[in-house]
Amino acid sequence: MANIFIDLFNMSITANYLVLAVVVARLLLKKAPKWISCLLWALVGIRLICPFSFESSLSLVPSSQTISVNNSSTGRPFTVQSGVPVVDSNINEILGDKYYEGVSVPANTFSNVTEILSVIWIIGILAILLYGLILT
Repeated sequence: MANIFIDLFNMSITANYLVLAVVVARLLLKKAPKWISCLLWALVGIRLICPFSFESSLSLVPSSQTISVNNSSTGRPFTVQSGVPVVDSNINEILGDKYYEGVSVPANTFSNVTEILSVIWIIGILAILLYGLILT
C-alpha cells in the first residue's frame, strides 16, 4: 500500500507542473475563447486520472519519480530526485545528515512513515466517499 501511495504522490507532483503551466497559459491567453480554458483544465484532469506518464528528454517535467524509495546506492531509505540538481543536492544533503555511515538506523524508518501516510490517505478517501454518498 505504501508503494501505491508513493506512486500516486509522484504522479500528483508531476500533475502540479501541468497545473502551473495551465495557470501561466491562462494568463497569456486572456483574450482566447472560454473553451480553450476548459480544454486546458481537461488536460489537467486527464493527467490526474491516468495512472501512467510518458517520459521524454524533451519533456518540461523534470522527473516522473520525484521521490524514490530504497535507494540502495546511497544506503538511505529514500532520496529526492526532482530533476533540478541544485534542489536535489540540497535536500539530499540534509537527508544525508540524518543517516551516517556506520550508524545503525532502523531499517523500516521511512516504511513506517509511508505506511502511516497511506493509511491516513485511505481514511481521507473513505471520508470523502461517505460524505458524497450521504449528502447526494
